[in-house]
Amino acid sequence: MRLLLVTDVWKPKIDGVIIRIGNVIEHLEKLGVTVQLVGPQHFRNHPIPGYAPARFVLPPVERALARHIDAFDPDAIHIITEGFLGIAARNLALRRGGRFTTSYTTQSPEYCKINFGIPLWFSYAIMRWFHRRSATVLSAKGDLIQRLEARGLRNLKATTMGVDTELFHPKKDGLFGNLEKPVCLFVGRVAREKNLPAFLSLDVPGTKVVVGEGPQRKELEAQFPDTLFLGQKLGEDLARCYASADLFVFPSRTDVLANVLREAAASGLPIAAFPVQGPKEFVIEGVTGAMSENLEEAIRLALPLSPVSCRREAEKLSWEKAAIDFAAAQVPFLPEKAQAFKRTLARLESLRDINAVESSCDGYRSPRRRREAF
Repeated sequence: MRLLLVTDVWKPKIDGVIIRIGNVIEHLEKLGVTVQLVGPQHFRNHPIPGYAPARFVLPPVERALARHIDAFDPDAIHIITEGFLGIAARNLALRRGGRFTTSYTTQSPEYCKINFGIPLWFSYAIMRWFHRRSATVLSAKGDLIQRLEARGLRNLKATTMGVDTELFHPKKDGLFGNLEKPVCLFVGRVAREKNLPAFLSLDVPGTKVVVGEGPQRKELEAQFPDTLFLGQKLGEDLARCYASADLFVFPSRTDVLANVLREAAASGLPIAAFPVQGPKEFVIEGVTGAMSENLEEAIRLALPLSPVSCRREAEKLSWEKAAIDFAAAQVPFLPEKAQAFKRTLARLESLRDINAVESSCDGYRSPRRRREAF
């Protein structure tokens, strides 16, 4: 299968959507799928004010995008974002009589209301128009699909998430050894939509630590001088921050996928959060965390929970399975692509079935069997 992905946001910006797609691409390529991602890096782009290092592309871009599509000759097209590149890809596919799939993994209407005051009804009208012709709209589990259906979106399907349990692991190394315990950690963008004051203003014991960059950092550092702001951390440095904390606090009310929750659990951290979409998809009350409209109460309930239980739930997730499920949700771009497309999907489905059987067993999972299955 030759899979084309189109996105308006990509590296060097780091967020949950980019992390998810990066992992899906890596594992699809290991499974023999040829993937090409077209993003702002392929066009003349501009910085997004207040959201560095994010870049965006202004129209017209359809002619240039068409050259990428023609050169790659995709079997399937998936559009990740609803920006100018996403709109161009949508319009090109429809003009050529092609089918495509899309993602709804960012609550853009809510973000636009929080940051710019744009009414929800207006933004959701755009979302309905954009996704109306999509064969499948991949979204998060939980109640988001029901809420989107109530807003008029159709063809919705829950997406599968994974986590890197080798990188994120409960290896306590004392990074925060000199801080007053418990250490309550937040990881993510330091921006208004993350609702950080709801966490940082709480009078709870221990130390609050924030890992991440964003337009609100200076303001919040001045407002909450007792909070330790560490800036953006990646890779092993980020994993050490997770593993050295005692609790993960997630005050955001607008996140859809919230990769950080899985990374925290893989690191043995219980989670305290509001009972909203992102946490409700992953947090198991009394096992991996606690959710309450009173965030201080959620912290109190989550702190004594077992790191072992958190880790165990994270170990059930796999980026390989997420990649196979992602591929299985795609559709042939044009009718002449259908036969080769179906053969690839059949191979991936057989691999998923073998993985499901092996993951239910305690025995050794043979790499030889996995290669032969594919």
